[in-house]
Amino acid sequence: MSRAARRHVTVALTGDGGDEAFAGYDFRYVPHRIEQRLRSVVPGPLRRLVGAIGARWPRDRRIPRPLRAGSVLENIGRDPADAYYTDLAFLKPTDARRLMGISPGTGDDSPIYARVADAYRRCASNDPVQKSEYADLKIYLPNGPLVKVDRMSMAHGLEVRCPLLDHRLIEFAFRIPASRKQIGRTGKAVLRRLARQRLPGEIWGLPKRGFTAPVAEWLAGPHAEIFRRDVLDAAVLASHLDMREVERRFAAHLGRTADHSYELWAIWVLARWLQRASASTGTPADPRATLGPRS
Repeated sequence: MSRAARRHVTVALTGDGGDEAFAGYDFRYVPHRIEQRLRSVVPGPLRRLVGAIGARWPRDRRIPRPLRAGSVLENIGRDPADAYYTDLAFLKPTDARRLMGISPGTGDDSPIYARVADAYRRCASNDPVQKSEYADLKIYLPNGPLVKVDRMSMAHGLEVRCPLLDHRLIEFAFRIPASRKQIGRTGKAVLRRLARQRLPGEIWGLPKRGFTAPVAEWLAGPHAEIFRRDVLDAAVLASHLDMREVERRFAAHLGRTADHSYELWAIWVLARWLQRASASTGTPADPRATLGPRS
């Protein structure tokens, strides 16, 4: 998109910051609000029981959406900051430990967890949506979307500006109660009302859509054999991951009984990084030397 835009303009504006300041991530913010409400009325011992039930709740995309309650139930048994961290991760910490051959019950003492949880707890608001927005602005946005946009736009000589991240607008947004920014399951209610005054219905009425590469289709189709060659047929990850678990997830993904695209993609990137690092140094690379404690 940056390459295509640069053919016509030298400066482009983005909507980065709209979701984080105006409660747009309904798939995370709505459950987080529900979890906090339930947490406040369910006694402590019962919360732990509900969390244990959630941990054993079946995860399968063939299950009807209203019955996919595992994550919500599991998060009720967690500290709110822990729940936020778990929802932010594309691979749940217990799954990551299982892939790494670590006991799922092991506590997370990584610096990554500390930074994410601290940002959530540092927000002065008591509202779970506002706290999630604040942590997203401090952690997710500068370490994810903004990095990708900056790299790709600069690679093509395109200047990108993010007007919704003006500090005065962010400060204004956080003075608006979350109940006015998120109405029911609809996020960015304030921005939608503004859009309704300026845009036709077929535009302002559109649902939120992600902007991601079709990784799931790539791994189950045209790139399956390359993944098998780089990851399963090579020994580069044997000392870092439980390869039987990797094979099991890859088989389930190929059979389309589960979507493991994000973790498989991350594993593939790690394998390629290890191969490249080993080739340049002549010795096996250890990602833990770069990342520090397990995360």
